[in-house]
Amino acid sequence: MKKLLTFFAFSFFSLLAVPGLSVPASAQNAGTVASAHPEATKAGFEILQAGGSASDAAMAMMLALTVVEPQSSGIGGGGFLLHHDGKSGWLETIDGRETAPASASEDRFLDAEGKPMGYRDAVAGGKSVGVPGNMRLMEMAHKKWGKLPWARLFEPAIKLAEQGYAV
Repeated sequence: MKKLLTFFAFSFFSLLAVPGLSVPASAQNAGTVASAHPEATKAGFEILQAGGSASDAAMAMMLALTVVEPQSSGIGGGGFLLHHDGKSGWLETIDGRETAPASASEDRFLDAEGKPMGYRDAVAGGKSVGVPGNMRLMEMAHKKWGKLPWARLFEPAIKLAEQGYAV
């Protein structure tokens, strides 16, 4: 029991030691961004400071997340975007979830007897892999709400990939 309590205490206090992103108070007027990784958050903030829209910042953060945590998020997957226009109050969404490949058929997950495959058989191999939708989502969002040039959104992620980052 003592070992278990020590483990949980260590885990809790380890979380408190995670460094945050600190910016000068004068820079906070550019807006606020948040992400799953400090480097992605920095990328989003950089884009806001450069005059980008919130949509631009979100795209730059997704691209940075592709570099720093490719197993969890990024251009190889799908997502949803919810955009709120502060002036009109209008909400818009873009569905960028993965889709089935164009060659997929209705019987894709049926066995030789026409019965549904078991879970393990259905997910093993490439049959269950979807076509990523995040790049299309980004393209649509950039056309509607982007302010900065498309290539500019990639710069923070490229810098992370080329120069590295703390792990």
